[in-house]
Amino acid sequence: MENKQMTMDKALSNLQQAASLNAVKREWKDGNGKTAIVSIKDVRFAVMVVGQVNKTNVLNTVKAVKELQEDSRMPTLLICTYASPTTIPTIVKENISILDAAGNCRIAGKDLFINIQGRKPEEVNGTNTKGLTEAGTKLVFYFLQDKGNVEKTYRQINKDTGLSLGLIKNTIESLKANKFVTLHKGRRVLVNRDELVEVWQQAYNTTLKPKLFIGNLRFVDQEARNGWRDMALPPDSHWGGESGANLLDGYLSPEKFTVYTKGTLMDFLATHKMIPAGTGEIALYHTFWTDADDNATVPNLIIYADLMGSGDSRCLEAAQRLKEYGL
Repeated sequence: MENKQMTMDKALSNLQQAASLNAVKREWKDGNGKTAIVSIKDVRFAVMVVGQVNKTNVLNTVKAVKELQEDSRMPTLLICTYASPTTIPTIVKENISILDAAGNCRIAGKDLFINIQGRKPEEVNGTNTKGLTEAGTKLVFYFLQDKGNVEKTYRQINKDTGLSLGLIKNTIESLKANKFVTLHKGRRVLVNRDELVEVWQQAYNTTLKPKLFIGNLRFVDQEARNGWRDMALPPDSHWGGESGANLLDGYLSPEKFTVYTKGTLMDFLATHKMIPAGTGEIALYHTFWTDADDNATVPNLIIYADLMGSGDSRCLEAAQRLKEYGL
């Protein structure tokens, strides 16, 4: 908890300096450093301290702060090491004040409004992915798809995934260290799956997915766009993202379309419905998983990660629906 206290102290110190404030008081309400109250010009805030906030975790962060708001019955202040600019509207829309470690903020309360922008972060590291590499992200997906996979021997996992024995060993040891894999009666067991899903989707969006991108396409005309659900995609191609979510429950009307394929951009010319376009509304990605199927959509976990990585509030709501539906 020392890191959280350091983050809070640094953020409040920089806020005082940037806004020329003297009346800032802070206090940890328990020995764990979990509950803090901060007073700014006599306005008291219940505080939550987190690491980075980005489009892949903003929805869950807002949910946690809203719960704190309900429990404390006080205005809330989210203190973070860094918040990407695209997340700020989502946060402030929920009446949550926010302050980063550099002193950038939007703080609102009774007779209080402080808005400071443009202060350079001292350090912006990558998303906390518990050390997941590009290949490690593929392996964790394999475990999440079937919890029985983590019990298999390294050689069987190697045979199933094509990943190296060294990578398999190192990733499993990292999962053990982070309490996602434990031993029970001599067998490896996957635990804390919901938390691991969030770690995985952040790693997927920041580490693996950008490497899978092939290019963009567009529909040839509005008629083709309107009839996308009935379109015959090239072999080994599947809908993901907003389009995949729509096919699962019809809740989200897609504005952008995502397709995963084992083919190439040019294969989609054969549909007579899509053509390559640098700024097209269809994003094409390579598949990376080894299981072959004839489903119209990619696995639910991929759709969930696509939605969470969008940063779009519509997609984030659909992601939560999908999570309840089952990942």
